[in-house]
Order: sequence, then structure tokens, then C-alpha cells
Amino acid sequence: MALKEWLSKLSFYVALCLAALPSLAVAGQDVLSVAAASNLTYVMPAIIKKFEGRHKDIKVRLSLASTGNIYSQIKNGAPFDIFLSADRERPDLLFDAGMTRGEPFTYASGGLVLWSDKEISFVEGLFVLSSPMIKKISIANPRHAPYGAAAKNALETAGLWEVLRPKFIYGENVGQAAQFVKSGSVQIGFIAESMLKSPAMQGGSSYILPAGSYDAITQRGVIIKRDKSLAPAMLFRDFLLSDEAKAIFKEFGYGVD
Repeated sequence: MALKEWLSKLSFYVALCLAALPSLAVAGQDVLSVAAASNLTYVMPAIIKKFEGRHKDIKVRLSLASTGNIYSQIKNGAPFDIFLSADRERPDLLFDAGMTRGEPFTYASGGLVLWSDKEISFVEGLFVLSSPMIKKISIANPRHAPYGAAAKNALETAGLWEVLRPKFIYGENVGQAAQFVKSGSVQIGFIAESMLKSPAMQGGSSYILPAGSYDAITQRGVIIKRDKSLAPAMLFRDFLLSDEAKAIFKEFGYGVD
């Protein structure tokens, strides 16, 4: 069995096992299973805390992975109630396949950042990556991670993609790409702008890529069709679109309408 196929099957079974674990919900609470793209790692705890404070009868169980992996898991029957993607494509595909309840909704837009935990001058913008001093660059796998696809788009626009390919170290998701930098495995990497709000990412150097230098990262969500009450999922969706949630997203570096 190919490694890629084995990893896909493993992630699917991990999702099933997590869904089967006893939750921390108390008697009378509904459990809401939310699958979210890894760029939401730092903002989702704040969102969930506020939501659970408003709805004490609902317990949110969060799973984080790359958008592409979550999409594959849902297609294979993983028991998620809500999918929060880092793109607009996968929720739309699930909707077109008749696997959702209601149409997809846009909850935020993301920004792309080049980040290093060392002091680096970004006077040259992306072209600093051509320096012989930079040996390795982390990037989320563009095939299933929207932030990786955005980074590839920016590099292609700048005419740097093919030139820099020998330097790339691919992460399964944007969170892993960030971890490669933090661990010292690479000198610099493409991460989500929201990750700069994490205490782990304080210090170092960052370059926020200008709007228009890559295709917009429009993040959409969707309620997954399941044989259970939709009420908790609809309440969570409505909260994500509320002014209160938008303020939290904005605080973490996301764009909101």
C-alpha cells in the first residue's frame, strides 16, 4: 500500500476513534463535533469558550487537520457535524454531493505570512528566499492545504516556484509547516497570519504578503448531513457569523465582512 494511501486511511480511522471516545459532556449536554482546518488552531478555543458560555447545554469537540484530509474523512463517513474549511472549494463540493444541510457559509478570510524565528530582513520581500543563506523553506502541502496552495500561487506569480522547489520541506498542514520553523528544522516558512497571535510564534521576523499577490483565502464552513438533531450545529453556525465571533476572528488576524 502506498504511503499516501496508508496515511489517508490512518487519519480516517483516527477520526472514527476520536468520535467514539467518551466525551467530557455532562448529562443533558449535546455533543457537537467540529472539524476545523489547522490554521484555526489558536482562534477556535476562544470561539468555543464563548459559544459554550452562551450554550451550556452543548459541548464542542474539536478536531484539527488539513482541509484536504478532513474533506476525505467526511467523504468516507467520518462523523463530523460541522466542517470549517480553509477554502471555499471543499464545502461547495460536499454541498454539490448532497452531503450537507444547507448551503456553505463564509466565516472569515485568511492572510499568508512568511515567518522565521530568527532576525531576517524582508526588504526584498519573497525574493529573500533566493538567498544562498536560506537552505530550507517549509510550506504546507499545496495539494490538500489551502495555505500551501496560496503560498505556491504567490511564488508562481513572483516567478520563484521552480527556482525554490529544491528548498521546500512540505508539512501535512500549515500548523506542521510552522512547527518545522519553530523546531529549527527549517529557517523560514509560510504560515497563516493568525498564527502570529500564538505565544509560540512571538519574536523573530515576519513578512505579511500583500493582498493581491496570491488568490484570496476565503474560508467557508458547512453543516454535514447526519442522522441527528441539527439544532446545535445551526446554533454554532449562527454564532460563527455573529458580531461577537467576528470580533474574535479579527483579533486573531482574520478578515471578516
